[in-house]
Amino acid sequence: MNQSKFQTYLLRVALLLGATWFVSLDRNPVVVLIAKLGLSPSPLERLFGVKGMFSGMTEGMFRLVHGDIAGAIAANVLTPVFAAVFAICVVIGYRPQVKTRQQELVFLLSVVFLSVLVNLAAPLSDGKANPAVHTDAAR
Repeated sequence: MNQSKFQTYLLRVALLLGATWFVSLDRNPVVVLIAKLGLSPSPLERLFGVKGMFSGMTEGMFRLVHGDIAGAIAANVLTPVFAAVFAICVVIGYRPQVKTRQQELVFLLSVVFLSVLVNLAAPLSDGKANPAVHTDAAR
């Protein structure tokens, strides 16, 4: 491996570590902003009681970087999977793109399927974690 590629990987790992540190902040400015704007829970969840694929992901990532894997899964069952995929994509420099109509359809069906999965898994994890722990700190 030449020095340029090594430096690129090193920079990507540093960015990933910086993002991990930012997510681990107790009073994360993004979480505070979302709470103040009233965007949590999402309008879909507030109006219809239906969770989206990313509902609880902020709480899940916070718990995951603090080592609470059970709490991360309780917040959103997809948290560890998305964290792993995100880390891999950052380190190798892959940016997923939707270019064709067929890829759009696969993406849409994936979002619907994963949203259903999150909604089916949510009742199973009720009571195992207290999602208000992190969001209350933002207020």
